[in-house]
Amino acid sequence: MSKKKVLLVDGHNVIFRLSDLRSFGDAAPQKLAEMLNSSRLSVYDSIYVVFDSGEDEVTERKVGRVICIYSEKGKKADEIILKKAESLSAENEVHIVSADWMVQTGALRHKSFRMTPDELFKKIGSKKKSKEILKRRDILYDQLTEAEKKKLDKLYKDLLDNSG
Repeated sequence: MSKKKVLLVDGHNVIFRLSDLRSFGDAAPQKLAEMLNSSRLSVYDSIYVVFDSGEDEVTERKVGRVICIYSEKGKKADEIILKKAESLSAENEVHIVSADWMVQTGALRHKSFRMTPDELFKKIGSKKKSKEILKRRDILYDQLTEAEKKKLDKLYKDLLDNSG
């Protein structure tokens, strides 16, 4: 039996990377959730998008098939994403979307696949975003030394080889 595919999205990190979403202001999280309901993401059995918030406790809200999770006051979305990845990765194939270095490192530690926001937008197929992607390089990866890039690429290759 194949593992279910789960997508975990670092909400505000993704919004920050897409000017079209930023322009919606407070409605941007809702718009992101609507985008994540795209039929091009139907390969995922579950989609979670996690946001930083000032709520008294962690809250969840469903938008279509996307589960939006809002962190509690004093807790970062990153912590929730990594905790969720840890709990889901044993029985699922988890893909984490973030440009945040700590989240991407945590993704590898939890044997999850990492994906940048740009890669997500390529999957969704936004034409405008595709043009932005072609103009802008992957900033996170470019900050690594050659030795770090080789090590990260090897870890990612090993993870792919061992996932099937």
